Amino acid sequence: MPGLRIQQVTRRFPGAVAPAADGLDLEVGEGEFLVVTGPSGSGKTTLLRLLAGLESPDSGTIALGPDVNWHRRSPADRGVAMVGQQPALLPQLTVAENLGLGLKLRGIGATETAQRVRAIAVRLGLEPLLNRLPALLSGGEQQRVSLGRALVQRPSLFLLDEPLSQLDAPLRADLRREISRLAREFRVTTILVTHDQAEALELADRVAVLRGGRLEQVGVPAAILWQPANRFVAEFFSPDGWNELVGTRHWQNGEGEFRTASQRFSLPSAEDGEGSVTCLLRPESFSVAAAGDLAGTVQRAWPGAAGWRGEIGTPFGTWRVHLPSGDPPAVGSEVRLAIHWERALWFDPETLRRLG
Repeated sequence: MPGLRIQQVTRRFPGAVAPAADGLDLEVGEGEFLVVTGPSGSGKTTLLRLLAGLESPDSGTIALGPDVNWHRRSPADRGVAMVGQQPALLPQLTVAENLGLGLKLRGIGATETAQRVRAIAVRLGLEPLLNRLPALLSGGEQQRVSLGRALVQRPSLFLLDEPLSQLDAPLRADLRREISRLAREFRVTTILVTHDQAEALELADRVAVLRGGRLEQVGVPAAILWQPANRFVAEFFSPDGWNELVGTRHWQNGEGEFRTASQRFSLPSAEDGEGSVTCLLRPESFSVAAAGDLAGTVQRAWPGAAGWRGEIGTPFGTWRVHLPSGDPPAVGSEVRLAIHWERALWFDPETLRRLG
C-alpha cells in the first residue's frame, strides 16, 4: 500500500557547512515500523521535523498516501502525532486531561473524548492513574501518558524522537515492547529515531541509516547487521568494537585463502572476488578451539550475560571477543581462537563498499 514517500528532499540551515538533509529518497509502507538511526548530526531529528511540518524542505517533495502536496500542509492538517525525549505533559492537568488534550483542541466532543481516553488508558495500563497529576507519576508512567496522548488522536503518521533515552535500562526494555505492540495494534505508519543500535534492530520492520544528511542504507534488520552496504554501516552496528585484518583473498581449485602480511587463513568456500580486502570481525565471530586459527594471550576477561568477554593480545593487535560459554580465563593465559569466517565482513579498502 502507498505510504510515505520522501523524494529528493534537501534542507540546509543558514550558516551550516553541509545540508541537514541532502537529497533524501525514502519510502515507508503503510503501517510499517521504520527506525531511523545514525550518529549525532546525521539528520535524524531534521527528518522528523520535516515530516511533522516544523521545518520545510528547501527542495523535494513529501507525499502521504495519495496526497502529493502533503509537505505543503500545516502541522495541524498533517495527521501527525509526535513523541519526544521528554513527555512534555501539562503539570496542571490530570492524566485523563493530558490524554484528551489533543482531541479537545481538535474540537472532538466530550463524550467521544472520554470514550477514547478510557480506551487508550486501558491499553496502556493507565486506568488507575487517570486522576493523578504528572508530578505524581514515575518517568516511565509519564512517557506512557505521552504515547497515549499521541495515539488517542488516531494519527496517520506516528513520529518518535528518541522517546526512551531518558529512562533507565529496565524501563527502556519495557517500553520498547509497549511501543512495538501499540504501533502494530494501531497499524499506524511509525518512524522512530534512535542512536541505540540494539533498539533499532529489535523494533524495526526496516532500518534506515543516515550519515551527514544522506541515506547510507535501508533494509531489514538482518541485512543491516550482516549485509551492510559499506564500512560505515558495519562499524556503526558494531557498538562493542570490531577486529580488523588487511590482506588479499585468493581462490584456486574451489578453495579459498586469505593472506595477510604475516599469516595465511583457509576460507571455508570459494567466493567471487579476489584481490586486496579489509576484513572486519565482530567480537562474536570467535570460539575457543585447540586447533584455532589464531593464538593469543588474555589481557582482560570478564563475565557477560552469556559466557565471557575479553581482550586478547594477538599478532594483529588487541582483539575484543565475546565467547558464549565457559568461565573467563585467567589473565596471561594462552588461548587459540577459531574464526567463524561465515560471519566475516569484507570491504574494498579504497571504496569501503562491502564485497561478497
